[in-house]
Amino acid sequence: MTEIAESRARTFAKSLSWQATGFVAMTALTWAVTGSWTEGSVVAGLGAALGFVSYFLHERAWARVGWGRQALRSERAKVAASASFAASIPVSNPFASRSETTASVATFPAAPGA
Repeated sequence: MTEIAESRARTFAKSLSWQATGFVAMTALTWAVTGSWTEGSVVAGLGAALGFVSYFLHERAWARVGWGRQALRSERAKVAASASFAASIPVSNPFASRSETTASVATFPAAPGA
C-alpha cells in the first residue's frame, strides 16, 4: 500500500488559513465583549499565535500516526500499473550466451490488491 504523507508546507498553509479564520472570529467576539477593536485585535493576535503553534504541532504529530489512513484507489492503481510495466521489461544478462538472452524476462510479484 502506498503511504500518503502530508508535507510540512501543507501543514503550515492549513495552520495559516485556520488561524486567519480564528483571528477574525476572536476579534469580533472580543470587540463584542469589550467594545474595543484594539483590545479585540490584541487578544485575537495572541490567541492566533498560540493557536498556530499548537495546531502545527498537533497536525505534525497526527501525520506520524498511520491509524485510519488508506491509499487512494488511484494510488493503488498506479502501484499495480508500475509493477505490471516493470514485469514486462526484458532483462539481459551480460554473462549469458546470445541464445539465452533472447528469452529472459524479469518476473516480479503482483502488487497487493491487483
